[in-house]
Amino acid sequence: MIADFRAVLAEGFPLEADIVIVGAGPVGIALAEEFEGDSLNVLVVEGGGVEIDEELQSLNKAVVAGLPHTGHFDGRARAIGGTGRLWAGQCLRLDAIDFESREWIPRSGWPFDGKTLAPFYNRAETFFKLSGAVYDERNYGLAGLEPPHWLGDGVRSQFTVLTPEINTWRYHSRRLRHARSIRLLTHANVVDIRKNPAGNKVDSVYLRSLDGAGACIRAKAVVLAAGGIENARILLSSRGQESEGIGNRHGLVGRFFQEHPNGITATVFPTDVVDLQARFRLFYHGSIRKFPKFALNPALQRLHRVLNCNAHLVFEYPEDSGLNALRRTVLALRRRHLPEAPLQQLRMILRGIDQVGGAAVRRFVEGKSPLATPTAVRLQCYLEQAPNPDSRIYLTHGLDRLGMPRLCVDWRLTDLERETLLIMTRAVRSEFASAGLGDVRPEPWLEEGGDGWKTKLKDCSHHMGATRMAGSPKDGVVDADCEVFGVHGLFVAGSSVFPTSGFANPTLTAVALAFRLADRLKGRLSRMDAGEVEAVPSSDGFATVSS
Repeated sequence: MIADFRAVLAEGFPLEADIVIVGAGPVGIALAEEFEGDSLNVLVVEGGGVEIDEELQSLNKAVVAGLPHTGHFDGRARAIGGTGRLWAGQCLRLDAIDFESREWIPRSGWPFDGKTLAPFYNRAETFFKLSGAVYDERNYGLAGLEPPHWLGDGVRSQFTVLTPEINTWRYHSRRLRHARSIRLLTHANVVDIRKNPAGNKVDSVYLRSLDGAGACIRAKAVVLAAGGIENARILLSSRGQESEGIGNRHGLVGRFFQEHPNGITATVFPTDVVDLQARFRLFYHGSIRKFPKFALNPALQRLHRVLNCNAHLVFEYPEDSGLNALRRTVLALRRRHLPEAPLQQLRMILRGIDQVGGAAVRRFVEGKSPLATPTAVRLQCYLEQAPNPDSRIYLTHGLDRLGMPRLCVDWRLTDLERETLLIMTRAVRSEFASAGLGDVRPEPWLEEGGDGWKTKLKDCSHHMGATRMAGSPKDGVVDADCEVFGVHGLFVAGSSVFPTSGFANPTLTAVALAFRLADRLKGRLSRMDAGEVEAVPSSDGFATVSS
């Protein structure tokens, strides 16, 4: 069932739940669906509506104090589907090394290794219609191509695989609309989390709509799945019982904020530009797209004591070319809207009809990207960010229309990120030369002194680390089961719990963690029902409503 929170309050329907899931993005949807047909009463509360609305989006605005960061606003959608309505759909598992405690990276290491997540990655791939996906050089064979012959130990072939259902909500909406045990409320913004009088259990969440109506909903368990930034904001803003916010006794909520810094680090002068495009542009296998990349080998990371990193080639074509117009049009239609200046795009496509026709044959007959003569070929690197307590998000004195404090995003990088970019670019230069692929010429800023290099990088709208997972409350906000330290029944789901980020797009891992959390919640709540664990106190059923 899906209902508008404002209408539910106006009509006086009772609000109660065993589990409240805050946020209806990919993580919240995946988590909720695990309880379909179960005896548990699940309530999903989403601050936005069915469609993205500018008025609601304005609630995501924040102050930027550190490096430029656009993703805090552009990369978040306050609507059903969340960032699953904005992303490109790229999926990739974290590497084994990403879970390890690496002595040269302070605060690195997850509470469990990568093998622990393997079965949950399988479930996440099924969720995204990517069952059996592989992310290595085997994809070249599936496309009938020879993989690049890397002769050294610098890089390895790798692919991100794109889900055919980019809009997570559109694909899963029918199932949730007809689910008996799951209810989804739109326009229901969580502005406060409340604990029991003893302060050791979650008691309720307080919801508010933009028109000022509110409701307090008690639950046995609350899961924050509101995104890598909003999860931290909700915890920090819940100051009724703890002045610094819930889960923040050690001042760690909002700290260790991580992104995937990325930028152009070199220009490539190909030996054979046609061959280079064939190897390093998108492959197509039915409705599945596969993006060829190359990653820094773990052995080289250990040798040079750097972070994880991958890269891909960017082929630049004239802006007014038919292929570029076709690309812009396809991207827009994939998101169910017209491209900017649609008639102008159509004219450019028609002018380049020979090129566009050849592209169609390669795409739909051969399953390969179109070939053309690029104006330039660039190397774009995406890297892991070292956990840094000074890279953080925190509350300001300004309030939004819900009465919640607005955030300040203070994103910072260290010299380790720069060193990683240097090692990665040099490794690619060496490997490309050995394999006869071309000459890779690094950008001068890589070698320059000072902090100017930081201005050459941008964020990816990948918000991670601000409610990090750890083995103890002195090192993190949640434990290995994603439960907030010291607050029984309060959980955090999504990329905000990542202790380290690797370079992989975070959504697949976030959904895998959601499936792992669902299994634990089912066990936890079944034991509570059996009386083995004390249930959350409730004197009036489950809910109190006020407006």
